[in-house]
Amino acid sequence: MDLDQYLSSHNALTVSQLRERLVSLGYQVKSDAQIRQWQHQYAGRLPSPENCVGLELASDGRISRRDLRPDDWQRIWPELSTTSRNRRATDNSAIAEGTPIDGKSVREARGKFRIPKIDTRKLRE
Repeated sequence: MDLDQYLSSHNALTVSQLRERLVSLGYQVKSDAQIRQWQHQYAGRLPSPENCVGLELASDGRISRRDLRPDDWQRIWPELSTTSRNRRATDNSAIAEGTPIDGKSVREARGKFRIPKIDTRKLRE
């Protein structure tokens, strides 16, 4: 699901809530307008690879890095090209749960792919 589809879906976070969650996860997002520019791809603007990971985490996997960067995700995240689309939901839940993925621990994946550590207590508030 891309950002526009997510924000249009039932039970999605608002743009403001999504930005707040990104910031709480340690991602730098200047304003709600920046997220709207990504949503509508204004002037071809796409989120950076780092912010794509943040959007995926902030949406609990509902937004996909692959869908945010459909033309270059294989070059940015080659490890995802070996993972079928059917396994994506499993992998996202594994990241959230802290379980190993493809034989690597989440700690190894976090170091290699700059996946921030999530304080799940803040997400539940």
